[in-house]
Amino acid sequence: MPFIYGPAGISPVRSFVSVTLHSWGLGGLSSDVCLCASELVANAVLHTSPGCIPLHIRLLLTEKAVRLAVHDKSCRLPQPTQPTVNDESGRGMLIVSALANHWGADLLPSGKAVWAEFTLPDLGAPDTGNRQRLPPALNNFPQSRAPVSHSALP
Repeated sequence: MPFIYGPAGISPVRSFVSVTLHSWGLGGLSSDVCLCASELVANAVLHTSPGCIPLHIRLLLTEKAVRLAVHDKSCRLPQPTQPTVNDESGRGMLIVSALANHWGADLLPSGKAVWAEFTLPDLGAPDTGNRQRLPPALNNFPQSRAPVSHSALP
């Protein structure tokens, strides 16, 4: 799925994430993952040169987590900051850090991937009626099966 890169183009990214998570039965994670996707894409657009576009968005579902990754062609790693109350920007990675269970960046031969990981609900906990059920995408998930993945690659 091609994306228009820039502030107006983040809406298709959120739609891709939301639709994919709902199709996996993980709609409850949608708000946090969509917000992190918006922040990671905005950071990639803002902090990489125009020649570093296109971006590639990937969602990976494993038995324990959903991983969101934004790949770009820049080797510049994210640098979280401590913005002041008067700063108009600089909070993106703080937001990602607050919402995701883990985040990081991997240098790749063709640039980098900045990722955020969201742990799935504890499916082994006693059923209190309040926890999320096993996502349909993970029903009968054999140990040897490759993780479920959706990418938005041009």
